[in-house]
Amino acid sequence: MKSQVPQIKIDDSDQFLATIQHWGAAIVPDVFSTRWCDQLMRDFATPLSALTLGRDQLGYRSGFYGDATKRLHGLFRWSERLSEMVLHPPLMNLIERSVRLESQARALRISNAELMVIYEGQAAQVLHRDNVSWPLDRLARRPAPLLNVIVALSDFAADRGATRVIPGSHRWPHEMKPEVNTAIPVEMGQGSVLFYSGNLWHGGGAHAGGPPRAGLYIGWIPSWLKPLENHLATNGAAAFDRLPGELKALLDVEQSGFTVYA
Repeated sequence: MKSQVPQIKIDDSDQFLATIQHWGAAIVPDVFSTRWCDQLMRDFATPLSALTLGRDQLGYRSGFYGDATKRLHGLFRWSERLSEMVLHPPLMNLIERSVRLESQARALRISNAELMVIYEGQAAQVLHRDNVSWPLDRLARRPAPLLNVIVALSDFAADRGATRVIPGSHRWPHEMKPEVNTAIPVEMGQGSVLFYSGNLWHGGGAHAGGPPRAGLYIGWIPSWLKPLENHLATNGAAAFDRLPGELKALLDVEQSGFTVYA
């Protein structure tokens, strides 16, 4: 599969940072095996089957969120395997370099985690920037403190809901708006990883037919920015008892310091 978004080596943090700063997006191919991706999807099979199209656990999502899309949250309650992806050392090195160090933060945090499954008949999503979730002028700076990560749990194809991006749009002035026909699909194989800036214009693609497109989304932020998801509420306290301490800290739930079970 081909994409105009540059591919980079997982062990080259200098190349990664330069690519994100210039293009606003980068692909690391073949990070996870197809077997691992399939196993993770099996972990999510039960809660995913309980959702109807156009709804999530809150029961009201539609329109912008997709009328033929399922969105699953509270992912850590369903899969212990998920921690292998989040704590993957080479990926963490890239995230550490581009989020914590560039933002001069004390630590990293996961803003939100979401399984997004796009089904046949889904129209293309409205192009948007994710940093608008925090209405702060500080977030319009470059580089953006938010780094989005999508793991392809199935193949991403142009006609089956591949994420669309406008390379370089993360460097646009805040008031500049995109032309829809300038967005390009990010085609990548199962197990590959897409990184993109929180300032980048992007959106889910249309699904014309065939198997669903499954993507695992993780939003990474510096510790000085408030996460969008209350991970303790969405996952439940019992799920955190099974998680390693390093992951609890990334989810902003610790039993020591200033953040507690409360």
